[in-house]
Amino acid sequence: MSSDKQITGYDVCYSIHTALRKCCDSTPTSLLWNLIHAFDGRADDAWHFYGELVAHHIADGRSAVDAMKNAAVTLGASARFDVPEGFRDRHAGLRSSTEGACALTAIRLTFELFSEQDWDGAAGYLGD
Repeated sequence: MSSDKQITGYDVCYSIHTALRKCCDSTPTSLLWNLIHAFDGRADDAWHFYGELVAHHIADGRSAVDAMKNAAVTLGASARFDVPEGFRDRHAGLRSSTEGACALTAIRLTFELFSEQDWDGAAGYLGD
């Protein structure tokens, strides 16, 4: 991404999904690619919520990998204060629907399987 343009949540989602296909070759990255590909409805909202969290962390100056890791931890947050302000209501809404909560959990648990190489590959198109 160009340094003069702020990355959006959509950009993050698109870049990670592409990187999972082009820069990664492990079981966890294949699992995440297939989850994202299958998402619709509230599950798709969960994926885009994750992308917006990553974009928020990148805008705060974190590296792409660090932003991705921090956003992944936020998906499993059970307390409102663990979620960045401005994202709390949406996080609570996703957690209150079965489909949204399952998608948040599936994404977070898949990220827990990632190796450092997987994180680097998944962030491959986000730039730094």
